Amino acid sequence: MRPIGGDDAVTMDSQDPYVGAQSASVAVGESTPRGFGHAGFGVAKGKVYSGHFVLNGDPGTQVQVALRWGAEFG
Repeated sequence: MRPIGGDDAVTMDSQDPYVGAQSASVAVGESTPRGFGHAGFGVAKGKVYSGHFVLNGDPGTQVQVALRWGAEFG
């Protein structure tokens, strides 16, 4: 996992983790996109995948989730 928006954008929160000892916590910014990326997922052509994200945040916070690959992700 690598932070997007600076090293301080993502911290590991152990106060109220969703599962395990800690959960990723993203400090949102008003003008700079922030979050995290994760490399190394294998995805094969012609296969169907399903999954989910669990988000918890303040009302009014806008969130965008994207799956990207190749040079665009870096």
